[in-house]
Amino acid sequence: STVGDLGYVARILCQNARVALQEPDTGPREWIESFSGSNLRWEALGIILSSCCHGALASPEGDMFTYRCGGRRDKKKFVQELKESISICVTLCSHADFVNPLMVTLLYNNCILLSVLDSRGDASKL
Repeated sequence: STVGDLGYVARILCQNARVALQEPDTGPREWIESFSGSNLRWEALGIILSSCCHGALASPEGDMFTYRCGGRRDKKKFVQELKESISICVTLCSHADFVNPLMVTLLYNNCILLSVLDSRGDASKL
């Protein structure tokens, strides 16, 4: 992806963050649609990245991760990049005045991730 593509996606995410998330009682399909696809929000992106980070942590130590562009990262660098990206999502979400179930889930997942990294002794290295 190009910087222009990333800028476009970031603008959409920022635009979506200006609108309060629908409450989950609207119905499962409508609620999921309110934060996915063209309605993607920083909270949802952070949750996805958190899941990827947990998956990377569960992989064998010698694993290499290949990006779409062909670049490769070892596990520690990949986890570091994900951790930083999740932190950015948390920061961007905190600038909005909305507290919603996705934000709470992102914060909870981030706390678990940081706890796992700390218990492994990885937090100081990442």
